[in-house]
Amino acid sequence: MSNASDFFSGGGGGSIPIGGVLPINYSGNLYITTQEQEWLKTGKVLTNIEDYPDAARTILTGTDLGSLANITEGTDFDGMLCDFGFIYCLDNNTDTMFKYTLEGSYTGISWPVTSGNNKAIASNGTYIYVLNTAHVLTVYQPDGTVQEASRSLIIPQGFQELNAINWDGSHWWVTSYVATGGSTQSEVYRYTSSFVFDTVSFVLSTADMSKAIEFEGNNILVQREDADWYKFDKTTGALVGKALDVTAAPSSVAGFIKDSIAYHITDAVTQQIRLTAYKLSSVGLELAKTDSDTGLPIFIRIK
Repeated sequence: MSNASDFFSGGGGGSIPIGGVLPINYSGNLYITTQEQEWLKTGKVLTNIEDYPDAARTILTGTDLGSLANITEGTDFDGMLCDFGFIYCLDNNTDTMFKYTLEGSYTGISWPVTSGNNKAIASNGTYIYVLNTAHVLTVYQPDGTVQEASRSLIIPQGFQELNAINWDGSHWWVTSYVATGGSTQSEVYRYTSSFVFDTVSFVLSTADMSKAIEFEGNNILVQREDADWYKFDKTTGALVGKALDVTAAPSSVAGFIKDSIAYHITDAVTQQIRLTAYKLSSVGLELAKTDSDTGLPIFIRIK
C-alpha cells in the first residue's frame, strides 16, 4: 500500500471492527479516516477513555490497600459495594457485613446478615440488597437496620446459584451460575424495581462464573472469575466484546466495585483489596507491533 489515505479511500479497513488490527503506512500515532474511524499505533495508549466508549480498556493496578480488618485470611469472602461514601464487604463465612472507608480502613461498624451462602450485594442509592445463592433477598438500610425481611427471587430458568446483582437506574439485573457435565454456564435475568421478572434473560457466551455486573449505555458488563470483563447487548445478550482487561488481578476475584475515581478489586483467598486509579485506565496496546510482511507499524482501531 502506498499510504494510509489511499488505502482507506479505496475502502480498505472499513469492515474491521473496533479492536481489530491493521498495518498502516502512517508515521503518526493516531490516524483518523475520512469516515471518522480512529486507529492508534500499537505501543501507544490513550487515557481519555471517555472518548472511546467501545474500545477495550486496560486497568493499571494501583496501590494495595492491604488486608481487610476483621475479615480473616482464608474465610469465604464474597461481595462488595461502594455507595453512601463507604465500602461494604460481605463475609460469607460469618454472615457479617463490614463497613470500610474508601481508603480501606475499618470503621468499626458491622452487622449480621441473613444466613445462607450470601454471594451478592448491591444498592439502588437508598438501600443495600443482599442476595444469596438460594435466591433469598434481604434489604438493609445503610446503617444495617433490616428494611425488608427475606423474600424469594423467582428464577424462570431454574439455574441454581446466584452470584451477582446490580441496579441500572430502572431495572435490577441478576446473574446465575451452574456447573453441569464438566462445563460452566452463566445466565442473566432482568427484573423490575419490585423484583418481578421482566421477560429479558440470556445465556452468557463466555462460560465462567460471573462475579459482578456493571452497565455502559445499552450494554451490560459482566466480570468473570479471572477478573476480566465482557460486554453484552442488554436486549439480545449478544457478545459485544471484551470490555476491560484487569492487570495484576487477584487469583480469585471476590468483588469488583467502581466509584467516580477508582476501581477496587478484592481477592477471595487473601482478602486483599486493591485500589486502582480510574484515570490510569487506558485504551490501546502497550506493546508495539510491526507487520512481518510489509514492515509497517500495526494500528488498532479504537473508534
